[in-house]
Amino acid sequence: MLQKRSRILIPIKRKSIQNNKMHKYLIILPNNLGDVITSTPVLEGLKKKDQTSEITFLVENGFEAGIERNPYCDRLIRFDREKTREYIRSEWQNGIKYLGEFIQKLKQESFDTIINLSQNTYISYIVALLKGIEKKGMQFLPEGNFAVNDEWSLYLYAVPYARQYNCLHVTDVYKRIAGVQSCAAEGKITLRKDEIKKAKKFIEEITVKSTSRKVVFQCGAAWKVKQWPPEYFVILGRKLVRDGYFILITGAPQEFESATKIQEGIGENSAVTTGKLSFRETIALLLFTDCCITADTALMHAASALNRKVIALFGPTSPIETGPYGSGHTVLAGKCPDRPCFNKNCSSNRCLKGIFPETVYSCFHNRFPDNSGCDIFKTELSDGIYKLIPAVSKTEQYYNETGSVVARKLLEPWITVSFDDTFKQIRSKAKIYTKEIRKMEKELVEYISDNDISHIHQYEKIHRELSLSDGITVFWNAILNLKLNSIPVLKPLTGIKESINILEKTAKQITQSVENEMQAVSR
Repeated sequence: MLQKRSRILIPIKRKSIQNNKMHKYLIILPNNLGDVITSTPVLEGLKKKDQTSEITFLVENGFEAGIERNPYCDRLIRFDREKTREYIRSEWQNGIKYLGEFIQKLKQESFDTIINLSQNTYISYIVALLKGIEKKGMQFLPEGNFAVNDEWSLYLYAVPYARQYNCLHVTDVYKRIAGVQSCAAEGKITLRKDEIKKAKKFIEEITVKSTSRKVVFQCGAAWKVKQWPPEYFVILGRKLVRDGYFILITGAPQEFESATKIQEGIGENSAVTTGKLSFRETIALLLFTDCCITADTALMHAASALNRKVIALFGPTSPIETGPYGSGHTVLAGKCPDRPCFNKNCSSNRCLKGIFPETVYSCFHNRFPDNSGCDIFKTELSDGIYKLIPAVSKTEQYYNETGSVVARKLLEPWITVSFDDTFKQIRSKAKIYTKEIRKMEKELVEYISDNDISHIHQYEKIHRELSLSDGITVFWNAILNLKLNSIPVLKPLTGIKESINILEKTAKQITQSVENEMQAVSR
């Protein structure tokens, strides 16, 4: 029998607003703690645009630690996904009832703007059932297909297909989706007094000298292939201990064994916090430390949100997309021809193994060696844009500098791009690609005119051939496919007409992104 559940709407702060026209936002990013933290600048930006707005954040149970007590969030909605699964597996009628009640309460809210930052498809079904004047991000249409209709969400979904042509951090993309890129700063985490008090007490009880300088080693990561080798942590820890530092080894409860082995390898002046502090208490621990040395983890995002010094170690993921957001952090990126591969099953882990403890130790002391076996960057947040600045001469960027700017120019036509050989090549590709798009458009127009199915076959043939393109064409093609796949297909003729409009608009966007720059150069 379905047990009575506690209220799902959890007020973070209450306020009295007399204006009945208050704008109500729902931000959805449910199931990744690091992503939740990277989205916090969006809330700040929305509140700065309109102080009277009400901002609600939807998150899965277990991932709310990154948003609790955020000063720009008015309410949390916690979704118990695991409990829903349990209900459906055991007594599916109760599971459906629980899910229906959850969605019904959301529908009654009548949000003005729903911003779905999640790329998890199950959220799209929920978004489809909610009332909202404006919806951004992926949603499931009544006609039976997924759709992404706002431009910056299209950009977000296109990035995995063409990472070489993206130079934007995920936070900067989130801000653009929400329309707050000009008024949102860094992330923010607000801790409770009791969380800070417990962290302080923990340190006082385990450290030999309470005045010792302290460093956090985050030993784990969500994927095993994102973890820096434990033996490297041991070597680095011994070096820092000799310099007078006390090492605090953090991690999730399931990482206790690994953390303990690192602590045993380091020896004196080190301690394990794994399993002894909650995630938010571990975040509070950072307030009493000099630096956090970590892979691509939620604690990395938390440390940067608290403006603590971060040394981030990146392997299969991209520090361009998910590096420590803010200025002054250090990013070490392992070299590999396939980076960023996002391969969870990599057997070699050569990227992270190429970041040697001696290199991290040097960077900790603000010495950045050339020929270290990895790339070294400093982070910079300038004019609302996160950048990785090479800290040594021989550094390979993660993206094509000219191509990434041209990709952004689809949506930000005012930005400038260097007129170099790469741009000339991109311009040539743009002419070829838009010519093919125009051919596809022509085939659809002729099909409407004479109803000859051969035009559809020719359209599909051109479309397939475009998928074999390379370079920046991959990015343009990802955007185009996302747009075309978002068209409802229950009414074929209407869908074909909409496809024609999309093809025409996309061809114009691509042409303008290169031709406008040519006109500026000629002037």
